[in-house]
Amino acid sequence: MSSTQPAQQPKSLEEWAELLRVEELPIFSNTAQKIYVSLDDKKKGAMELASIILQDPNLTTKLIKISNSPYYNPSRQKISTVSRAIVILGLGMIRELTLACSFFESILSSADKERANKEIATAIHSAVQARELAILTRDQSPEEVFIAALLHNIGHIAFWCSNNQKIVKIHELIGHSGRQGQEAEKKVLGFSLADLGKKLSKSWHLGGLIDEAINHPDSLDKRIQTVRMGGQICDAITHGWDSEQMDACLKQLKSLSGESFESLKAKIQANIGKAVNIAQQFGAHDASRFISPQTAVQLSIAPEDERPDKKHIQFQ
Repeated sequence: MSSTQPAQQPKSLEEWAELLRVEELPIFSNTAQKIYVSLDDKKKGAMELASIILQDPNLTTKLIKISNSPYYNPSRQKISTVSRAIVILGLGMIRELTLACSFFESILSSADKERANKEIATAIHSAVQARELAILTRDQSPEEVFIAALLHNIGHIAFWCSNNQKIVKIHELIGHSGRQGQEAEKKVLGFSLADLGKKLSKSWHLGGLIDEAINHPDSLDKRIQTVRMGGQICDAITHGWDSEQMDACLKQLKSLSGESFESLKAKIQANIGKAVNIAQQFGAHDASRFISPQTAVQLSIAPEDERPDKKHIQFQ
């Protein structure tokens, strides 16, 4: 019997969400839930979080490596243990970095397709642009904004990064549907990948700003607007620096930050390089090329001990 018979395909939004949650991203599912449960309980705190991280050697190694990078540790204090990372970077930042690391650990093993890498690239780039805007607007937790923006299109990422044969067949159907975006998704699946993201957020109990931004993207809440702006900046860049989309994006950014158009453009351009660097630190080397090929080449020959931005030192 053929393994691609329609009877074996998930039928509903709920079935698709369960397939992706259980079969495709189990590492992320378990780690994400444990992290948020430990932090919901105020009595547990740092020790509980450290024990969760230490249960996964790969996650521990990656977290310590990123914790020592100039971007997250501009003071260059040597970090060799999880407990030291929590002391130096703070519980909040470690929580968000752990979630990011576990997320990448789950998706990168299957991300060998162009579309998957483009989705990952967009997620990372959006997250970096959103975090830099959060810092600019003096948000109380830029790393929380970073994670919310990174996971904002979790439905798209989970779907396109899957190597499950049932899902690969649907990839092809969407590609050959003659339509794009939500129109193609609804024609083939019966629902949009944005709807799938909402269902996954609920089943993973992500909560907080992540869930709010996914379920209420049009909210006037300033933090949700910051998360959304990360994606809008990336979209505007694809249309060109002199496009109507970029002009509208800069006007909205100016209203949020009070910065001039020239200053905002310079910051956005600088953030592209930061996004490539962050993608490579998380191990998303293939995806980093879709953020900015030119910037990726420049970063590959840049000295590793390049001095960090003064704003990040001040933020730390």
